[in-house]
Amino acid sequence: MLTAEEFIEAVALRQLVPESLLSRLRQKVRGSSGVLSGAAAARFLVEAGALTQEQADEVLNSPFGEALLAPDDEELFSVVADEDDLPAALSDEVAPEVEYLDSEGLDADASAASEDAPAARSTRRRHLKKAKANEFDSPLFLLGGGGLALLLLVGGALVFLIGKESGDEVFRTAQESYETASYQQAIARFEKFVADYPTHAEHSAARVRLSVARIRQALDTARDPALALEIAATETPLIEDEEAFSEARGELAALLPQIAQLLAEKADAASRSGDSASAATAAKGAEQALAMIANTKYVPKSLREESELSAIRALLTRVELRAEALEALSKVIERIESASGGGEIRDAFAAHAEFVRAYPQLASEPKLIAALGVVAEAERVAAKFTAEPIPAETGAAASSVSRTIAVVDRTLAGEIDAPGLMVSVHNGFAYAVEAGTGSLRWRRPIGVEVTPSQPIASGDAWLLVDDRRRELVAVDAQTGEDRWRAPLPGPGSTPLIAGKRVLMTTEAGSLLAFEAASGQREGAVVFAQPLRTPPSRDPVTGRLYVLGESASLYTLDADSLDCLAVTVTGHAAASIAVPPAVIERTLSLIENIGYQTAELRVYRLGDGGLPGELLAQERLEGAVTAPPVVAGRRLVVATDRGEVSIFEITSNADNVQVNRVAKRSPGRDATATQSIAYAEGALWIAEERLQKSLASLAENRLVVERLPEDFSGDRFVGPLVVNGKALLHARRLKDRDAVALAATDMTTGKPVWQTEVAAPPLMTPQTLARPAGVMTVSKSGAVYLIDRDAISAGVIDRATATAPARRGLSERYTQLTSLGGGRLVISNPQQDLYLAVALSPRPQAATIRLPETLATAPTALGQGWLAPLEIGQVLYLDQAGRNLATPFQPTLRPGQPIAWVAPAAGTVDGTAVAVIADGVEMVYGLRVSADGAALELAGSHRLEGAQPTGPITLVGRRVLVGLSAGRMALYEEPALGEPHFIEIGAPTVWGPFAVGENDSTLALLATAPQQDRASELVLLDTAGEGRVVWRQTLSDGMPLGEPLTEGPGVLVATDRGVLRRYSLNEGETLARVDLGQTLGSGPSRSGSRLLICAADGALLVVSSP
Repeated sequence: MLTAEEFIEAVALRQLVPESLLSRLRQKVRGSSGVLSGAAAARFLVEAGALTQEQADEVLNSPFGEALLAPDDEELFSVVADEDDLPAALSDEVAPEVEYLDSEGLDADASAASEDAPAARSTRRRHLKKAKANEFDSPLFLLGGGGLALLLLVGGALVFLIGKESGDEVFRTAQESYETASYQQAIARFEKFVADYPTHAEHSAARVRLSVARIRQALDTARDPALALEIAATETPLIEDEEAFSEARGELAALLPQIAQLLAEKADAASRSGDSASAATAAKGAEQALAMIANTKYVPKSLREESELSAIRALLTRVELRAEALEALSKVIERIESASGGGEIRDAFAAHAEFVRAYPQLASEPKLIAALGVVAEAERVAAKFTAEPIPAETGAAASSVSRTIAVVDRTLAGEIDAPGLMVSVHNGFAYAVEAGTGSLRWRRPIGVEVTPSQPIASGDAWLLVDDRRRELVAVDAQTGEDRWRAPLPGPGSTPLIAGKRVLMTTEAGSLLAFEAASGQREGAVVFAQPLRTPPSRDPVTGRLYVLGESASLYTLDADSLDCLAVTVTGHAAASIAVPPAVIERTLSLIENIGYQTAELRVYRLGDGGLPGELLAQERLEGAVTAPPVVAGRRLVVATDRGEVSIFEITSNADNVQVNRVAKRSPGRDATATQSIAYAEGALWIAEERLQKSLASLAENRLVVERLPEDFSGDRFVGPLVVNGKALLHARRLKDRDAVALAATDMTTGKPVWQTEVAAPPLMTPQTLARPAGVMTVSKSGAVYLIDRDAISAGVIDRATATAPARRGLSERYTQLTSLGGGRLVISNPQQDLYLAVALSPRPQAATIRLPETLATAPTALGQGWLAPLEIGQVLYLDQAGRNLATPFQPTLRPGQPIAWVAPAAGTVDGTAVAVIADGVEMVYGLRVSADGAALELAGSHRLEGAQPTGPITLVGRRVLVGLSAGRMALYEEPALGEPHFIEIGAPTVWGPFAVGENDSTLALLATAPQQDRASELVLLDTAGEGRVVWRQTLSDGMPLGEPLTEGPGVLVATDRGVLRRYSLNEGETLARVDLGQTLGSGPSRSGSRLLICAADGALLVVSSP
């Protein structure tokens, strides 16, 4: 049997227990007066958690361990029983009170374990002393007594072992409680384990899990993120150096973001409710949690969910901004109240608009709405109709345009039951076509639209807003002639017909009233803010509803135009793009919230037609820019992200219901919905194609019905209009520069007619002798010969020649080369196809393929034309594409780039010559050989330090080549010797064109605008070394086409519609004419008249200024 000292040494050899504990145990054993058994020491270490029972058994070298004392151990115990500093487990090894022992230290007194233990030990001790003094103290008696003691000891040990848990069991049950989220029990078990088993192998893990359990109890059970943060901040530093701390990192990676999120949400809720103190406290806690997450010792980067953390930071940013906003709110309310109190209503609205722009999230803040309510009442009182009669002008305005021949192309002819006209506005022109046939009735210039105003029918007239002249115009529906023209104080909205009045809002903040018959302005109601949407009218009560730019909705009496009420809607400035919609006893507004969301708001209308209770709010995906459609009790709304919703609004005396009965959600590739129309239960939607949908009320969705022709790829412009059996629409064509006005049969879905308008011209009008007429060409490749009949009718509606199989080509052309006699080459660089057109002896057109792609614009030369190709060759071709001579091929170094600049061509001394540049450094002079067999090199020049970017022009025997540095290189003839350089100061964007008569050496060009100066018209003299003769600032737009020399002056047309005559000597303006419409070409002369193409291709006959 091992002694206690031997047992201790055996344990030390196996390194099973820390040496510090064994050293203290040795001291106690050596200090005792007897010899203690190894079994006693083993039992102490097992109960203390320092050894497992298996380890103790192995050391004692017995299957069951030495569970009993040696016979004489009892005497030794009686000798040392009164030693207070003996380890409790050793001193009380035969007493059942061993469960009270404190295993935390060897110096613990067993009497401190319970109040009953001292009495029990005292009794045992007295009993042992009496036994030693007993007179029957004989070996036999002692043997019997020892046996009895042994039995008692074995029984007590068994009772102890059965009732005492091991360290493994405590850890296991603690972990089970933790895993089942019984955090209170887990905490108690982990605390016991940590206290009772300091040397157990799982001690570090238990200490770490104890801390995590405390955090989880506060977070998951108590739902107190602030307490959880406090515990985390306290506990984490205590366990960060534990061996098992790595196990906690995953837990912290999950817990700390939860804490931060909950605190951020708490801060958000508090800030929304106005509790700034609580919001600040919660936000500070969330920031502390984020700081702990940022500590890589706690949460490694690999365990962080950055998107989650970014969302938390974004929420905290919103809280911070809201705190700033709330402070700003109090200030703006003071400003609004001060302005309102001082009668400065406009300043009050300006303060509101400024605030909402900066803090849109507070647009509906009750305090702000309340402050606006005071302003609204003041505005209601101030908004009065002021009579101010201003007569309208009658008839058309004076113009230098003596005749206009509209140029359109009816590409599809047909007829459908649709009365009246379709009037559509595009690129600054209004077109009226017969709704049933598509035949053009009239065309009128109205200027480039400043505001999105739509034509409105008014009896037998149409109302148009002329943005160029700033007038409201009534046009006769049959003739297109002006009946009256009323001046406008500023940009205005689409007019509204209200009985015998025409009402119109302006950006200046006025509601204008005109007599519908005469156009006389009756007066205006002036508001304190801009009005950007048309007014609405309730057909039942006659009330008018006008939206302010921000915050307010005005209700007016239709007869007196008195302001009856101002409803504070709180909408942000310019956030509503469509007028209010009235359905039964409700009024609907749609506000765009940012760029991706809109909100429909439905208000109850009281008996007097005054807006009252807000009944419903519905979120829409996307912004609403197209007016909603009212069809009976239904409101159809479309957004620019492709959502389409149908709402049904029903009302009775007591109740109003708003239900979304069908919806089409935006798809992944959602496109902007341009317009919608609703007829006979079918919804027509115009976006990247035309769609017909039927509402499936059972499934709350729209079911698409396939159309025979959906115009896929075209871009719809303007509203869809239901007229009889026709759906009228306008589309910008995908394959050519034109707008198609068309009708689709709503029953069959097939197109009925199509008329193409607004096709820009490609050339200056050219007068032909054979065939007789004026030739114009559009950028869509349509060629028109305008003869006497067309001039008399005022319209040509069919192209004389067009490309065959037009949809097989890209029909956007940029270059036209006239070969004379009505022969044309129409092309587009970066394509290998061109259109050859001949009008004599009969109109014909053919598409011809080149060997390679064109590199730049071709040029007429002699009997043919030059075609520079991207591969480097310059071809000399006839109209049919046959070679007239051997092509020119420059000698290129390996890797040398070439980007041909459009050549200039002419005749010098009877020889056809041309000059072309490679766009890099070389300029080449070319000529047709004497035998006409080859296009040969006449000369070349390499530019040093300058890039020849063009344009290139021949002026007599001189050659001008534009350079990248804002200069012109001036060469003598195509031989190209050393050039002279003329400083222009800016890139050339128009010209140079040879001007003047006979042997003039002058050239006219226009420059691009620069940071320090506007575009200029510049006249050069190419004689000698070349010089700038004069410069004139271009104030009427950029020049178009070619200038026209007339005596000592030169005529220049600009894109803005001005024809100006300049003196060639000094550059002063000799005459100026505003033609009243944008232009698309330069002037040409036909007898005593000038011919010019408008921007939409119409031919204008103009008196020479």
